[in-house]
Amino acid sequence: MIVVDVVHELDPPPVFSYTLAHSTVIKAYAQAGFRLNLIATNRAKSDCLIHSLSLATIEYANHLGRIVELERPKGFFEPIKVAVSPSIQPGSEVDVLGGKVWQIGGRAVELIQVTLARATVSGLYTFQFRVKAHLDGRAVSMSSAALTVLVPSQEEDVLRLKVAGRHYDSPIEALLKSSTEDWDKLQGYTARLDEFIYLGPTPVDVVRGATDEQWLVRSLPVTHDGPGRKIYSSDTQSRVVHSLGIPVEEELFSVAEAGRRIFGKTGREELLVRQVRRKGNK
Repeated sequence: MIVVDVVHELDPPPVFSYTLAHSTVIKAYAQAGFRLNLIATNRAKSDCLIHSLSLATIEYANHLGRIVELERPKGFFEPIKVAVSPSIQPGSEVDVLGGKVWQIGGRAVELIQVTLARATVSGLYTFQFRVKAHLDGRAVSMSSAALTVLVPSQEEDVLRLKVAGRHYDSPIEALLKSSTEDWDKLQGYTARLDEFIYLGPTPVDVVRGATDEQWLVRSLPVTHDGPGRKIYSSDTQSRVVHSLGIPVEEELFSVAEAGRRIFGKTGREELLVRQVRRKGNK
């Protein structure tokens, strides 16, 4: 048996893009940091020969409109192995392997890393990977789940906000439907070099246990710390620069959640909460 899984290299990825399509909020992988791992697991004793690995476009829209990008802290990336440009024609496919055969040894696991090529045409894509292989003398075919990716153009109207700990979906429609005055004001804040602009609590607010009843956009002052680096201290005070005027109806990221990610539900996460709160209240 051969199984091919498609997962983002980082789960969740550092950046998600949001836009409106037919009055519906679309959540898509952002082109920045878009790296997929194609993991082929051959559970049979004999070799499996994958002779076709294609990227099939299901839907495409030449997008021009407002985009909200939410970015959370990210780590380092490994080198990219394969770069592809999906087709803009729904129903058409692009050969990922470039005519080569991908051989998976018996009871082996192989990995291909995939990203979007720089020449990829801007737009909103929905695509899936399709695999055709031979195993034990028989043909095998399978398809991945559909993936939605937004590739922005230079003309896109993008609002880039940071988030602490997690991406928040529920306030996005209100952001995308903001008045021109509010949208331009928020873009002006994000263009400043001496502050980070957050949707929801900033990291220092999380440490202090801030609980918001309405969705807020906050500014966090930063200082330069060498080429490409900006930092803030734990005693920095954030300030509210905008309110969306809608209630918070999803759980906000907290120190307790960070503890559960590290320790699981062992009770030790409460120790982390007390230690961090003490530090944040000094």
